[in-house]
Amino acid sequence: MANNLIIDRDLAVFLDAAEERGVVTEAEVESLFELVRSLKARGLTTIFVTHRMSELFALADRVTILRDGRTVEVGEIGSYDPDRIIERMVGALPAPATAHGAAAEESEPALRVQGLSVPGRVHDATLAVGAGEAVGIAGLTGSGRTELLEAIFGMRRPSAGRVAVGGAELRHGHVAHAIEHGLAYVPGDRKNHGLVLSMSVTENLMMASTSRRMRLRVPSRSRERAEARALASTFGILAPSTDASCRTLSGGNQQKVVIAKWMRGSPTVLLMDEPTRGVDVGAKREIYRLLADAREQGVGILVSSSETEELLLLCDRILVMARGRIVASLDRAHATEANLAHYSMGVS
Repeated sequence: MANNLIIDRDLAVFLDAAEERGVVTEAEVESLFELVRSLKARGLTTIFVTHRMSELFALADRVTILRDGRTVEVGEIGSYDPDRIIERMVGALPAPATAHGAAAEESEPALRVQGLSVPGRVHDATLAVGAGEAVGIAGLTGSGRTELLEAIFGMRRPSAGRVAVGGAELRHGHVAHAIEHGLAYVPGDRKNHGLVLSMSVTENLMMASTSRRMRLRVPSRSRERAEARALASTFGILAPSTDASCRTLSGGNQQKVVIAKWMRGSPTVLLMDEPTRGVDVGAKREIYRLLADAREQGVGILVSSSETEELLLLCDRILVMARGRIVASLDRAHATEANLAHYSMGVS
C-alpha cells in the first residue's frame, strides 16, 4: 500500500506541474514512462492512449487501432511501423513537400529577416522565405524558436534587425502593422493566444480579417455566418454549428479554426509554432493538407516544430536554432534526426 501511495503522489505531482505550464518536457515524459514501466514490472496492466508514434513504440507491447470509434486492428507492436498504423487509422500519408524555388534565388522573398535580436532570447537571426516555400525551424525547448516567430510578428520588440514582407519593412513591435502587410501567426498555445474560446466559431473566423476595418455600423450577422459556414466546409472544421463556442471543439478543429481565420485574409507569409501540437493523427493529416494548399496559393510558410518528421514532411529547408542563434541551414536530404540533434545541442 505504501508503494502505491508513493506512485500516486509522484503521478499527481507530474500532472499538476504539466497542467500549470501547459506543456510536458521530454525529461518529464521519460519520467512518466519509467513510472509506467515500474508498474508493469509489478504486474499492473496499463492502457496508454496517444497520437505520438514515438511514445507508442517506446512503451507499448500491443496496439489496438481505432477509426471513427471502431476497432480496425489489434496486434503486437513489433508487427507495425508508424506508417502502417497511421494508414490503418486515416489512410495513406501525404507525400513529402515538393521543393519550391529557394528564397535566396528570388529578387525579393516573401519574408526577409536580417540581424534580428531580442535581448536574452534571439541573437542576430537572418533568414528568408520565398513565395510558396516552407522553411522549418528546429531546436530544443528554450532555443529561441518561439521568441523568433513572436519578434517577427511584432509580439516582441527586438533590439536590432529588420523584418520585411514582400519588400515592405515592418515596424518593430506592431502586430497590426504586420497583419496589414500580409503576415499571419498561428501560435503554439492556441487556447490562450490563438482563439477566444468563449466566442463562437464564426466570431473567431472573422476576427483577424475584420480587425483592420473601420466600422460605422454593425456588420451583417447573416453574411458572416454564411461565410463562416463556407470556411468551415473548406477547412474541414467539424462543429455542431458555426454559432457554437470554440471551447466545445476538439483540439484539431480548434487548430483548423486558427488557420482558417488567417487564411481568410489571404496572407503573404504564415508563421506557425508547433502546428499540430495536441491534435490527433486525422486532424494532423488535414492540417498538412491545408498547408500544402496554402503553398500552392503562393503563401510562404515559416514553421517551428519539435517534431523532426513533421518538419521533413512540410519543409524545403530546415533552420536549426541553439541558444538563441540560427546555427545551421539544412535541406531535407541532410536534415536527419542525428544532424538536427547534433546542431540543436550547439555542436558546430
